[in-house]
Amino acid sequence: MKSTWVIITMAAASIFTGSFDKVAGTGGELTFGRSFQGFPTKMTGYYAYTPAKISNAKANPGNLGNGDMDYCSIYIALCTKRYELSTNTKVLFDPDDATVLAYGELFGNSIVGNMNAPEGKDAYENLVLTYNIKKII
Repeated sequence: MKSTWVIITMAAASIFTGSFDKVAGTGGELTFGRSFQGFPTKMTGYYAYTPAKISNAKANPGNLGNGDMDYCSIYIALCTKRYELSTNTKVLFDPDDATVLAYGELFGNSIVGNMNAPEGKDAYENLVLTYNIKKII
């Protein structure tokens, strides 16, 4: 998975449960989430990340600009509703929303893993994100 230029906008690599509803202008509309039963306690997997300098910045929530290093942001959220998001209108996910029961995040800008390593040779790092329980329903 990698980031890609779409039309004239950078599309960051993303994996999420839910649906990518449509491309709208130079952004996207998505629905995050799906029904669940039980109460998962963590997300596990593998990932690799190599930071890069931002070369074509627009206004963004992190106030990063050209020449700044980008960041890796991986998060999990357990909520009581699905979220309809739009990158055009800046309707984004809010981990402090009252419907968020639990949340966990990994955020950083250090090299993780080695995407150029031969397959099976330290290409990816283990990822374990544990929920921080905010409230019990």
